[in-house]
Amino acid sequence: MIYIIVVIIVLILSYILLGLYFFHYSTNPKVSAKKLFKGNHLTLANDASFEWFENVKKYDVYVNSFDNLKLHAYKISNKSHKWIILIHGYTNTSNDMLDYAKHFYDNGYNILIIDQRAHGKSEGKYSTMSWNERLDVLKWIKFIVKEDKQSKIALLGLSMGASTTVLTCGENLSGNVVCAISDCGFYSIYHQFYYQLKHGGHIPEIVISAANIFYTLLGKFNIYKADGLEKLKSGKIPILFIHGGSDKFVSINDLDVMYKNYPGKKEKLIIDGAKHMKSMSVDPNTYFSKVDSFTKKYIK
Repeated sequence: MIYIIVVIIVLILSYILLGLYFFHYSTNPKVSAKKLFKGNHLTLANDASFEWFENVKKYDVYVNSFDNLKLHAYKISNKSHKWIILIHGYTNTSNDMLDYAKHFYDNGYNILIIDQRAHGKSEGKYSTMSWNERLDVLKWIKFIVKEDKQSKIALLGLSMGASTTVLTCGENLSGNVVCAISDCGFYSIYHQFYYQLKHGGHIPEIVISAANIFYTLLGKFNIYKADGLEKLKSGKIPILFIHGGSDKFVSINDLDVMYKNYPGKKEKLIIDGAKHMKSMSVDPNTYFSKVDSFTKKYIK
């Protein structure tokens, strides 16, 4: 009898500890940066973009999130009513979006490069992998509209930032937001975690259910209720879906699911041979040609 009790206690403790480990692995950027990506993705921008960023006039700006986190962004004014909000991926920061920022600045846009919660200069210990982040983007949209009531705003996100972008499109948006670009995003946090576990060593799904205890208690979201696909179905503004043809981190099938289920105007682009978050760097001409032709339809 004692043996059975000990075994049960060990199993329960193992379940809890396994869940805690995966929770930190999947939502704490400081833990994930080394273990998940091994630091290989931390400098996405090229030297020319960094040099431009060092010399351009920019401002540190802040908003408070719905749960009272101080969120940071860089604002770069360009004397127009065209705006782009750039949204980085998991474990990245605003500095990783500088290639995109320079391109849009050269095309006359005002730039807002945000640090997502728990990243860069923004407060927060845990990421919610796009779920609460969508509400943060709504705060940034209000920030722009308050400053420029005639603004025409586009959103562009990479990876988790792309999912943040798509989820934001499912909200009741200001009419100032006119289009969005989702680059290598996933449609479901649960599905993405399950996909990673399955292809990262056939780890059982029970790990996610264990981690959900801590997602709920510490991250303040329930992974089973954070239904990105339902949010997606509420979207109205035009979206350009982009994915790398050789992306093994987020399945290209996610693009197909999002494209099929999105009810608004939509276009898509697949960059052959591009791995995760590498579509722009693999074929910048095709990438920006498509992005520019898409945005010009809605931002004159």
